[in-house]
Amino acid sequence: MQLAARPWGFALADLRVPVSVWHGEEDDSIPPVMGRRLAASIPGAELHLLADESHLFFLSRWREILGELLARG
Repeated sequence: MQLAARPWGFALADLRVPVSVWHGEEDDSIPPVMGRRLAASIPGAELHLLADESHLFFLSRWREILGELLARG
């Protein structure tokens, strides 16, 4: 919570690198609307909303996420 509440030292709108935002639609810890807002705040960000996934989806989908990162080279 402290990380999200304090200034990050840069504006999300200033990011100029490829960004993917991954978020589980069933996340009870961080509502999916936060993932949508984050992606909307970053120019060109790609949003991946994962149906039937919750907060720790990356434990089962890490290959998919890593594959996307590697494909970007």
